[in-house]
Amino acid sequence: MLSGFFSVVYGQSPEIKMVEIVIENVERFEKFEVLVEVNASYDNPYDYEEVSLKAFFEKPDGTIDSIDGFYTQQLSINTTSGNVLNTGPGVFKVRYAPYYAGAHTFTMSLQDSIGSVISETYSFNCISNTAEPERGFVRMGESNYLEFDNAEQYIPIGENIAWQQNNAYHNYNEWVEALSDHGGNFLRLWHAHWGLGIEWIPGWNNHLGLKRYNQVASTYQDWLYDYCGEKGVYVMLALQHHGQVSTLVNPNWNDNPYNIKNGGPLSNTWEFFTNEEAIALTKNRLRYIVARWGYARSIMSWELFNEVEWTDNFAQNKEEIIDWHIEMANFIRGIDVYNHLITTSFAHESDVDRLWGDTSMDFTQIHYYNNSSDIHSALVAESKEQLLKYEKPVLVGEFGLGGSSSIAEDDLDGVHIHNAIWSTFLGGSMGTAMSWWWESYIHPSDLYYHFDGPAILEGEIKFSEDEMVPHESKVINAPTDLVFQPTINWGQLADTIIKVDNGLITPASPALSSFLYGSSYNTQFRSPPTFEITNTDSGIFSVTTGNDTSSMARIVVSLDDDVLIDSLAIPNSTYEITVPAGFHKVKVDNTGKDWVSIKEYFIEGQGTQGYSVALMGKEKLSGAGWVLNKGYNHNTIGEGDLPDPVESASLLIQDVENLFYTVTWYETLSGELIGSELVAAVDHSLILEVPTVYWDLAFTLSSDGQVGVDEVEIAQVNIFPNPAQIGQYVNIAVAHLPGPFDMTLFNAEGKPITNLKLAYREGRMRIPRQLSPGMYWLKISNGESASVKPLVIID
Repeated sequence: MLSGFFSVVYGQSPEIKMVEIVIENVERFEKFEVLVEVNASYDNPYDYEEVSLKAFFEKPDGTIDSIDGFYTQQLSINTTSGNVLNTGPGVFKVRYAPYYAGAHTFTMSLQDSIGSVISETYSFNCISNTAEPERGFVRMGESNYLEFDNAEQYIPIGENIAWQQNNAYHNYNEWVEALSDHGGNFLRLWHAHWGLGIEWIPGWNNHLGLKRYNQVASTYQDWLYDYCGEKGVYVMLALQHHGQVSTLVNPNWNDNPYNIKNGGPLSNTWEFFTNEEAIALTKNRLRYIVARWGYARSIMSWELFNEVEWTDNFAQNKEEIIDWHIEMANFIRGIDVYNHLITTSFAHESDVDRLWGDTSMDFTQIHYYNNSSDIHSALVAESKEQLLKYEKPVLVGEFGLGGSSSIAEDDLDGVHIHNAIWSTFLGGSMGTAMSWWWESYIHPSDLYYHFDGPAILEGEIKFSEDEMVPHESKVINAPTDLVFQPTINWGQLADTIIKVDNGLITPASPALSSFLYGSSYNTQFRSPPTFEITNTDSGIFSVTTGNDTSSMARIVVSLDDDVLIDSLAIPNSTYEITVPAGFHKVKVDNTGKDWVSIKEYFIEGQGTQGYSVALMGKEKLSGAGWVLNKGYNHNTIGEGDLPDPVESASLLIQDVENLFYTVTWYETLSGELIGSELVAAVDHSLILEVPTVYWDLAFTLSSDGQVGVDEVEIAQVNIFPNPAQIGQYVNIAVAHLPGPFDMTLFNAEGKPITNLKLAYREGRMRIPRQLSPGMYWLKISNGESASVKPLVIID
């Protein structure tokens, strides 16, 4: 018999000896905890098949939540040293987060191999928090975005903080505080055996072996999830990572307790997904995780696996792995009364439509690494593709410039971090893209300030309520050369037809491969691109190879099926042709046997200095977006060059309602407002005059529904003469509408030029001398109704 809160008693029925309620009055969505002293028969208190404690909570509405208890060592954290100390004997606990205010009652059951027992009834009270919003748990909304129980939107802004660098308490205390201080509200954590994972072979970082869970790591997590809750930071918890069942990619299989060599049930890694004993062991661990931390509203979601296609023989076992995911997701849903969101992740999509399309996955996830100046556009393109394909929210859960932080460290100011954050934040993802290198890059470089702007602007945009979706936009009046940097990594098909028509690109963000595959090897990935170019003038087309090439690659460039270049592929070389004016097809191929890497494709005079993304609400009464000076990227800045500012550019947003919109511009580093103006949509298009762009700008759009310049009844207004000369007076007569009137003159792009008052139904207005000849619009309104008339101004 062991002394303390539990006793191991063989051969007699289990007994619930004592129940201690920690706090009898608990706020909604906060932790209610019960300590339970038991007598029971078992060898392993973590094994739910041997001993199982359950609590049945009856809520004020009469329904019942069934909650697993869990066994834990009583440990605490010394906040000075950060170390974990033993403070008492092991104990069983139950944790619950009540979500109804009012009186609750509960009973408990205890079951072991001998029998079961039911406790008496206990009670506690749940009270409302009147001092702060009771947001509750993160939920799926009715849009591409998440929201809390109280319907307030939740837009994840943050980074990966997957494991500690040394001491978990000190590291996470510092990292989470820094993130929160700059408006960050999200982190991604791994259950890795070198981090805060709870199951691994004995001798490794306080681990206890199979189905005996690490109490030191668990104690740190007890503190961490509560601390994140206080800081308003929400956690995506990755429950498995690929290395655990891999012998090839970040392999940890030799030390995995599931390995038969370590006493586990599995002879091969891939049996993890199909072996009945392995599945039962995994479910036991999931049951413990949900029992111990399911109460935590700071847990945004359970991520079943990190980059699962890096596990051994994934292609051959893909269907079984998908089945495993669906089974585990459904198992969690059956025990998690709080319905935390569930997802998983892949390094590449790997043709897993059956899984992403299944209702067991609440949102999809993208991981992307590429040392490209256009990494931001690649992230947006992939996000849009997944939104369209699966019709559920999408998150860029990992991104970076490559597989080593040393690449990112050359970007001292975090330019690629900034551009990726803003492009995804306003480009359709449910949150910002999440950088990977937290301990070696974000924190030592103190790059948290890049979260400030999105955190401020998030409060100005109704992503969820207005059901924002990606919307096409284009920077115009800022011509330059067109450069395509490939965004598709190894082993994926890419776009093969790219149309370039005097600056109009289709698709808007082409998916071009970083590799041009040859005719003998890896032919299943061959995607030689053809550029269908319409030029007003002749211009240069070129392709530049990357750092690497096989010894058997040949670059072939054809113009309208005529081969102009057929050359051995040499690393870091440019192959150039002249494309005449008019319509022509340029094809780039590799007729050699093996691959060559591609750095970029260049088309003279077909580009724009600016890149943009935009969102529009379902009713098209609101929107938001981001404009980038394409020259401001980590490669350019890293070389010590500052790009020329983008000046006198416009932003074209089509397929909008013919309404008046207020456009408000923001500085992105601080989130400070730059200015706003009223603009009218003409022919279902908005043309916004973009302030000078040195790096980037964000904007919002809003409309009160007041109709624009070509959908208002214009028969009530007469203007003469029309056309009118600059400096001349025009006469205005209004029929049927009572005055006084406000008059606004707009240019052809919908920008207001001047405002006047008209006291009666008739009056006149002088055409300002500084105006240029052209089409204008005169809007007359009495506050209740409005009328708009075209006005042509001539010299």
